[in-house]
Amino acid sequence: MRHNHPVLRTPSSMTVFSMPYLPKPTDYLQAFKRLRHGWRSYLCVAACLLAVFFCLPARNAYAQASTNTITDVRFEGIDDAVRMSGNVRFTLSDSLHGTLDKGVPVYFLFETSTSRSRWYWADKVIHSSKRHIRLMYQPLTRRWRVNVSSEPFSRGLVGVVLNQNYDSLDAALSSIQRISNWQVLDAPDWSGDGSYTVRARFRLDLSQLQRPLQLGTVGQSEWKLDIERSFRLTQQDLGKAFAGN
Repeated sequence: MRHNHPVLRTPSSMTVFSMPYLPKPTDYLQAFKRLRHGWRSYLCVAACLLAVFFCLPARNAYAQASTNTITDVRFEGIDDAVRMSGNVRFTLSDSLHGTLDKGVPVYFLFETSTSRSRWYWADKVIHSSKRHIRLMYQPLTRRWRVNVSSEPFSRGLVGVVLNQNYDSLDAALSSIQRISNWQVLDAPDWSGDGSYTVRARFRLDLSQLQRPLQLGTVGQSEWKLDIERSFRLTQQDLGKAFAGN
């Protein structure tokens, strides 16, 4: 027996709506990951460019610093004292060259300190000395002038022990780089026992520059020149130094 079921027909005027697509939470997560990956790539490229921009001058400064040293050092006993001789090797940066060419003086400081070791306490400094050096170009005479003093030049010409003119910058620098008979120890300070350490330091003295120039050198690697070395004097070395005194 066949049953006829009623058929439900929709009117032609009725509109059938479909449900809009709702993104899943995983879709948002994937989109965020793609966005983050893109920004990370841009940041990596920017970081690389900045590294190249800043590291090239730093590498040049490091290359210059690696050639700066105190070398050919020897100690001799002269006039009841141990005296040091040698050479300070350094290279002037382009900024220093430009400053000197304008007639602005540049200052250096060479200092030494000698200490005696003590097993019961910190090492005792028994001798120290400083030598202030001023290098400047004289445009009128087109010559280079080197002044050496035991006192800072801010105090005037007190303690000046050398005034010398040179025809070229190389000749002036050669006189500055040469260490000749620098006294580091007196005979009365030698106790005959223990070991002694001589610390020598050569650096740019920025404190004596003109105030505007001091502010301009802050954070500038081309204005960093600081060389330091230590030397140990044995009893045998001191015995040879004072043998004829």
